[in-house]
Amino acid sequence: MRTVPGCDFSVRFKRDAPIRCEDVDSVGTAQMSAAGAITLRLHSLWPEPRAEAVLTYEPGDPQYEEIKHHLGGIKPGESKPVPPLCGPNSEP
Repeated sequence: MRTVPGCDFSVRFKRDAPIRCEDVDSVGTAQMSAAGAITLRLHSLWPEPRAEAVLTYEPGDPQYEEIKHHLGGIKPGESKPVPPLCGPNSEP
């Protein structure tokens, strides 16, 4: 599991109703560099507090293929939305 300096994800967020997976199109953006590194720019869902993270997966990283698969594939120079990791998107 990767950690993000300065972020405490153990904080419980207040919300009026649970956010349904099918109501969320994206939790951020992904971009693949010319060298094949995948950079995810992720954000928390509403309501506050807002949290953001930038994660980079290099070829050879143990989670690289899993991330690539979750994105539905990605090519060098391509950017695309990152779907939430729930429902059918959570299956390997």
